[in-house]
Amino acid sequence: MSDPKPSLAKAIQTQFAPTLRRDGFLGTGQRYWRVMGDQCQLVEIQGSRQGKKFAVNLGIQPIAIPLRSGVMPEPKRLREMECMFRRRLAVQKGDQWWDYQPNEPSMDAAARDACSVYEQVGKHQLEAMAESSSPIYTVTLEAFAARAFSFNGFGNTGVLMALTLAQIRKAAGNSAEARAFARIGLDEIGDRAGGSGLTAELRELLE
Repeated sequence: MSDPKPSLAKAIQTQFAPTLRRDGFLGTGQRYWRVMGDQCQLVEIQGSRQGKKFAVNLGIQPIAIPLRSGVMPEPKRLREMECMFRRRLAVQKGDQWWDYQPNEPSMDAAARDACSVYEQVGKHQLEAMAESSSPIYTVTLEAFAARAFSFNGFGNTGVLMALTLAQIRKAAGNSAEARAFARIGLDEIGDRAGGSGLTAELRELLE
């Protein structure tokens, strides 16, 4: 019987997944998730369409906040692209991709290196965002409006972040801040086309 064909998914499962599971992640293949406090956090592998390289995407979704589809998030089914706060795993700012050749040693080496970057950088970024002192919960209205804050590289459009922060404040019982963040979101939309759906959601938070 011939040896099974090498695959990136297998390399991730053998070289990267054990570290993720140690940190409380569940999942298989190229998608892993965990619940920390009131967040679902994801680590998801994105292969290139051309093959021979991959990136690692990190996502954070407040569990109490609906997805853009309108449904509440289910951690087991959630995808990184649906998360409100997203970023690429990278040693420094910017995009990072791991190249590999279509053989087991090369794939394993790339997966090990990605795991190393997760341990150096991504692990701490995710943990910091789940703490009570996380900027998700503590960023002030003034800092957000002036873009004078850091979400450890996680983000989305300004309007969607304003909406999410408003929803988080409302869920925590802070209606005044919820309305204030909603106003910031409405100011950012202004007269732009295509903002009608978001406008309605933000206005609802003002009531």
